[in-house]
Amino acid sequence: MFVGGLLARAEGLPTGDLIAKRLLKRAGQIAESDGTNHYSYEKRSTVEEFDDHQRVTKSTEKVYKVLLIRGVPFTRLVKIQGRDLTEAELAKEGQREATFRKRIDGVDLKKKAARREAMITPDLLDRFDFKVLRREVVHERPTLVVSFGPKPSAVSDKTIQDKVLSRIGGTLWVDEEEFEVTKLQMGLRSSLSLGWFGFVGSLTRCDLTLERQRMPDGVWINVKNTMLIVARKLFESMHYRTTEASSGFRKE
Repeated sequence: MFVGGLLARAEGLPTGDLIAKRLLKRAGQIAESDGTNHYSYEKRSTVEEFDDHQRVTKSTEKVYKVLLIRGVPFTRLVKIQGRDLTEAELAKEGQREATFRKRIDGVDLKKKAARREAMITPDLLDRFDFKVLRREVVHERPTLVVSFGPKPSAVSDKTIQDKVLSRIGGTLWVDEEEFEVTKLQMGLRSSLSLGWFGFVGSLTRCDLTLERQRMPDGVWINVKNTMLIVARKLFESMHYRTTEASSGFRKE
C-alpha cells in the first residue's frame, strides 16, 4: 500500500539538486563507517574480445575468492577457464597473499579508515545536472530513477579525466529510503581522442552498468558490473566486454 501510494505521487518527485545533496551526504556517512568490510564472497570475471562483426574471438574466465584479512578485502585467484590453478599459479597467489598480509600488518587500519575519502565528492557532482524522472520499485524498495549529464559549464579537455567526465551521461536508480545507488547505467555521449591530436587512437564507446544489493544488515554491495569498450588504435579497432558477478556473500 505504501509503495503503491508512493509510485502514484508523481507530482511529489524531489529535485535533482536535492538528490545530489543526499547522495553526497550518504557517501560521507559510508566513508566514515566500517560496515563495508564485513563480507567475503566469490567473484567471477569474464573478459571477451570481439571482431568488427561482433563475433567473440577470445574469452577468458577467472574465479576469485574475496577474503577478509584484518577486515580488508583480498582477491585470490582460484580458477582459470574452469580449471584449478597449477602448482606454479598457486605459489604465485600464495606469495601475493603473503605480501598483502605483510603490508596490512604494518598499517594502522583505524587511522586509515579515518582518512578514507567518500566515493562521491562535491567536485564530482558539480560537473553534472540531475533530473528525477519517475519512481520504480526495485527489490521491493521505493526507488527514484534519475538521469544525469554533464553541465555545459563543466565541459573541459584539460586532462583525460576532464575529457571523460565531460562526455558521460546516463541513469541512476537511487534507493529513496537510504539514498544508495542500487543501479547505474552510463556511457560516453561522444568519442574521445587519445594521444596527440587523435593520431594514436580514440575511444568511441565505453558503456558501464552496475547492480548493487542491500544485505540484511543494511550494507550495500556491488553484485554485478559490465563494461563495454570500443576503441581504435591507428588502423585497428578493438572491442572488449568485461563482466564481474559476485555471489555467496558471507558475513564475517
